[in-house]
Amino acid sequence: MWVKNFSSYDGKSKTVGLIPDLTLPAAPRPLIAVFRASHFPSASVRCSIFTAGPSSARFMRHWKPMNCTILPGRAQRGALRSQAPSANGFTLMELLIVMAIIAILMLIAIPTVGSLRKNANRLSAIQSIRAIQQAEMQYESTYPANGYACELKSLGGDPATGAASPTAAQILQPDITSGFKSGYIFTISNCQKVTVNGQDRITSYSVTGVPQTVGKTGDSGFCSDQFGTIKSDPTGGANCTQLVQ
Repeated sequence: MWVKNFSSYDGKSKTVGLIPDLTLPAAPRPLIAVFRASHFPSASVRCSIFTAGPSSARFMRHWKPMNCTILPGRAQRGALRSQAPSANGFTLMELLIVMAIIAILMLIAIPTVGSLRKNANRLSAIQSIRAIQQAEMQYESTYPANGYACELKSLGGDPATGAASPTAAQILQPDITSGFKSGYIFTISNCQKVTVNGQDRITSYSVTGVPQTVGKTGDSGFCSDQFGTIKSDPTGGANCTQLVQ
């Protein structure tokens, strides 16, 4: 027998035609041939030569052109695997590139977020200074014998605890009277007083608001007094010289 008329190779199998030798004796079962194909020296070829026919006195077999399948060798299997489409997903290099992009965006965004937060704290501090000034004016008109309040807690107080008094006027909201708000610390100091009929009357004061952490929660400090002018200290302290518009 011999092999001829190779059909085109599809990368996985090869079908060839075999012209059988009709003088072969009948076999009890199909004959399997395994040989090397010259076109594919590293691949094995497995062929079924004939099939069993109906039994007869001569035990004749029905011959047919056999179908052969080329079994790729190790090298061919590796090549086929390399040509096969990869599974869905990301490669390590793609993941590294994505992580690098995210890191760059974070490095760009973090300073921006910090600047926005400090600017918001700055505006909040100025508004708090103005709120304290207004509360002081109301306090002085409500308790003229006491003058101005020299402590933030004197401007606050909880209405549920009772009526307002000079030590708890219930004028200013609790988030400011606590002394801490939006990254700033607020205090009332430099109180000047006069004594009238044995009672001290506060005639002047200074209110300051400085960052809890300079450069992080804020950059400038703010100051004011009973005259209502707000000034700032660019270094974050209480030495305010620059007028705030």
